[in-house]
Amino acid sequence: MSTTPKKVEPIYTTPEAEGFTQEEIDDLIAEIESDDYDLLENAIMIIRPRGRQSLTAPGVHSPLVSTRVPASLLDMLKARAASEGISVSEVQRRALYEYVGQPQPSAN
Repeated sequence: MSTTPKKVEPIYTTPEAEGFTQEEIDDLIAEIESDDYDLLENAIMIIRPRGRQSLTAPGVHSPLVSTRVPASLLDMLKARAASEGISVSEVQRRALYEYVGQPQPSAN
């Protein structure tokens, strides 16, 4: 008896898939499923995704700071960020630089 794997329609809901057309996703799937796809050659992309650009220096890890806040404060933070056209993370970075009394470095 043959054990052919069941074909499952993929669902892409992660932020990483944002910006890809369905055609681009289908092309990537076809490439990975092809017989000449070299897993070892592409392993670095699978093991450690590229991620966001470093805020510390190129190729240097930028630490992540996580803080719990009341829901009402998060709502105000999101509204303020949206009104200024910036990310919530950028508002937080600005507030932290102000708190420690240091000017925020210029974006590259």
